[in-house]
Amino acid sequence: MQSIIPPTGQPKFQPTIVAYSEAGRAPLPECDSLVNLCDGANLIATADPIALDAALAQGPRAVLTNSLNPETLAQIRDGARKVNPDSVMILLVDKVHAEYSKALAGKELELVDHIVAVRMEADGDTSNWTNTDLRATLQKLIRNDLFGVEKYLRTGARILSFPVSSSKDRDPLHNETANFVTSCGLSQSLALTAKQIVQEMLLNAIYDAPNAAGHHQVKERSGHPVDLAPEDRSRLQLGFDGDILAISVWDPFGLFKRDTFFNYARKALFRSNSEDIIDTKIEGAGLGLMTVYLKSHGLVCNVNPGQATEVIALIDTGTKVRDFEKIPRSIHYFKAIKTGA
Repeated sequence: MQSIIPPTGQPKFQPTIVAYSEAGRAPLPECDSLVNLCDGANLIATADPIALDAALAQGPRAVLTNSLNPETLAQIRDGARKVNPDSVMILLVDKVHAEYSKALAGKELELVDHIVAVRMEADGDTSNWTNTDLRATLQKLIRNDLFGVEKYLRTGARILSFPVSSSKDRDPLHNETANFVTSCGLSQSLALTAKQIVQEMLLNAIYDAPNAAGHHQVKERSGHPVDLAPEDRSRLQLGFDGDILAISVWDPFGLFKRDTFFNYARKALFRSNSEDIIDTKIEGAGLGLMTVYLKSHGLVCNVNPGQATEVIALIDTGTKVRDFEKIPRSIHYFKAIKTGA
């Protein structure tokens, strides 16, 4: 087992991150890179199953692995959560969903909380997408600081924020989205994709989420006008750093549960393409979430129970939209944990 201890000067009490690597799978970052990605945590990296058991006994905040063995993943999950119920599983995959789902007997969304897509550059290094996604995932877990698109973007990224207070805001915000994308030098087709993502996110924020909270009687996605009470208002964020386009909508309810999120994600993952969902009978946030995921390279759900939900769509602008079905994609569910006494 190789244990990497943080430099002198770090806080005495820190969360632990365990990285367990199996040969022949999607590559984990080198140890030096993992140290940087896990800044603020104690990192234990190993490829030895016996040493892994000792590491899990420390109750890690997260376990990062490339294993595609469902029995191994279940043992890791149960071993970590026996000591730390808030421990989460991060799976790195370099395969499309149909391939790794088959290896995991369709249990991937039960076994893991985060799927990080591994993509490689021509020189053999992991791509900017993978490094950014993994860094954001680990740092959010280490710091228990979940919300905001800036965590997926480089310093100096262009970020705009818009309040959402009424159904009357929808069309103007659709247009703001398209204008933002084209003003970043991106294509009209990508602007249309971003606009479609925002359409679904706003429907959820204006109709589905407040309705689920019992704060208004307008039926989900009815299209009838709605003015949100000040405490029910949401926020749209748009960000771009030259590579990654990030779109998010935050709402003040915090009702999106893990099982619900992954149930809808599963439905989307097993569709062959984004057009297949248009004629489904699924109503409400489920259809919207499926649409968002199928039009993006990464889907992130941040939840502070009873207080806030944020759904973030991430698009790697260096990848052609038509290649969505041919590359690994990321999916994440984060739940804030209570801290302090």
